[in-house]
Amino acid sequence: MSAHTAVNGGLDARFCTSLAAWTVKCDMRVTDRSVAALQTWYGEKDVRRLVMLRDGDAAPLFSARDLNGRRVTLGDCYGYPVMVAFYRAAACPLSNLRLWYLLHRHGRFYRHVLRLIVLFDSDLPHAHQYLDRFETDVPLIAARGQEVDDRYHQLSSLPKAVTTRLTRRRTYEEARYAGVGARTVLESLRTFDGHRSLLPTELLLMPNLEIARAHYGRDPGDFLPISEIDQFVLQYMRFPTSPSLSL
Repeated sequence: MSAHTAVNGGLDARFCTSLAAWTVKCDMRVTDRSVAALQTWYGEKDVRRLVMLRDGDAAPLFSARDLNGRRVTLGDCYGYPVMVAFYRAAACPLSNLRLWYLLHRHGRFYRHVLRLIVLFDSDLPHAHQYLDRFETDVPLIAARGQEVDDRYHQLSSLPKAVTTRLTRRRTYEEARYAGVGARTVLESLRTFDGHRSLLPTELLLMPNLEIARAHYGRDPGDFLPISEIDQFVLQYMRFPTSPSLSL
């Protein structure tokens, strides 16, 4: 057991505080390589808990090109509530179905209030193969190679990715019925170009780009409840007020 490891098996509180303060002071970005090095010494569970973004944190800024070649910059969303979603490969039926529901919700209720940015763990050709069918003006980004995902420390679990095929079988069937994502297991094996163990992450950002809600999925089909997104958006909606009646 490491000298920095507490008796209960977690990271020592003083070490966590010192490391976090030193990282902020140096303006250091924790990359996948540095996380892997820490995991070797302290264990994956403790390190991932240390680097996960939390409610109240400032969202790391990023800039990337979407599928239409537009430059999408998070900083340009300052002054608006934002939802940033990090999904698995573009072939993933669960991520596609989630996007399908979000886009329908966004078109009906969120369009004039919420800025929505969606990133997939895919390269550009695979992203076009599965995402062009949505025909949306919401920025959809093929994140592989654009150095965005590692700033948000997405979690991963290969066992969960495998067992979800059974535990969320009905959701996979719903995605196939909706015609989104890979239709069969064989197609998924052939076209899934991202990390198979990666889990989804969704964040709700306040207009000052601080995180109001950070949700790290526990399996590939675990997302923020739609009701939470509705409540978040509702507080920024402006309703017309009726003029007061005068006698």
